[in-house]
Amino acid sequence: MSKSDDTHGETMEWSEAGEKYFLELLAEKVTRDANGTPIYKKSDWLKMNEKIFMKFGLSYGENKLKAKYNRLRIAHTKFGGLISHTGVTWNCETGRVEAAAEVWGGFTQRDKIFTTFKNRGCKLYSLMDLVFGKSTAKGCFKNPSTSGPQTSDEERRIEDNYMGEDANASIYTKMQKVVDVENSMVARKEKDLAKAKRIKAESSGGGGETSIDDCMTLLDAIPDVSTTSYNNALTRFLDAGWRRMFVLMPDARRKPWLETLND
Repeated sequence: MSKSDDTHGETMEWSEAGEKYFLELLAEKVTRDANGTPIYKKSDWLKMNEKIFMKFGLSYGENKLKAKYNRLRIAHTKFGGLISHTGVTWNCETGRVEAAAEVWGGFTQRDKIFTTFKNRGCKLYSLMDLVFGKSTAKGCFKNPSTSGPQTSDEERRIEDNYMGEDANASIYTKMQKVVDVENSMVARKEKDLAKAKRIKAESSGGGGETSIDDCMTLLDAIPDVSTTSYNNALTRFLDAGWRRMFVLMPDARRKPWLETLND
């Protein structure tokens, strides 16, 4: 588990899978931006929060997601600085970092996050690098002759229990990550379309009550839905009557109906 967040007095944990999914959502935004440096609006945070809720049943809210974003960004900076330091070697396949005891001593005395990096590495580094950019690694085994990272009071507050999934900071792998994300988006869209047709057929046959999941599947299969329409539709889906009407609505009518929700 990663460091917990406290929302409305309740402790909310960030699992490894949760961190990875959050980064994947951010990566989708990055790959869609022409410059690879998107500006996140309030609607973006709310939409990501909704997707996280639908997948994990946890609602962190806008402020908690922003805080998590900043902690991950700082972890990316810290780890990038670590593997750029003279005498430090990073194996991207295992995520582990090797360095002499005196090198580790200098880092761990500076910030406790480096103790975590020493013990567990940083397996999500390449995905983080796709989101936050400015990679400091040039290959699978990194051991350059450059200085260590800069530090700041903000960065010293970084969570010390961060870890992630498999990583590879090479240029090839970074580009491959972009391709993988795009392919995943296409595959998911095709799956949603197939499921949408099945849901429509079952509902037309007089099946049971239409679920929010059914409506979300149909909604996600519709291209180019504005954030306002998307969020307003989610509100309508709380009502069973609206859910059934949305499912039974002709396919060609759904998007025009969604656009009326902008008003």
